[in-house]
Amino acid sequence: MAVVKDSSSNLIEGLCKLEIDNELTIYVIDSIKNQISDEMEKYNSFEFNLSKVEEIDSAGVQLLIAFKNELLRKDKQFEITSTSQAVSDLLTIYGIDESLEAGAKTV
Repeated sequence: MAVVKDSSSNLIEGLCKLEIDNELTIYVIDSIKNQISDEMEKYNSFEFNLSKVEEIDSAGVQLLIAFKNELLRKDKQFEITSTSQAVSDLLTIYGIDESLEAGAKTV
């Protein structure tokens, strides 16, 4: 499974905590997109834990940017709470680490 909703997510408070495990690549983007899209209308705030992502490519980065932009467009919150070294390194290479990782800890 690519996306796991944390049991501490709270529909009443509007917070959805999601963990993406293993990979965030072109091969799993459609599955991840569909899983997250199902939750987008139900919650007001989203926290992404990317500490278990072992592999990420440009498609994964594009997906993160697209979700952030879509959530902000809908006046919803987007936060990455933690990242793996692979995610942190790639976001740094693309020069978008500060805009996506603000407050995230690298595991």
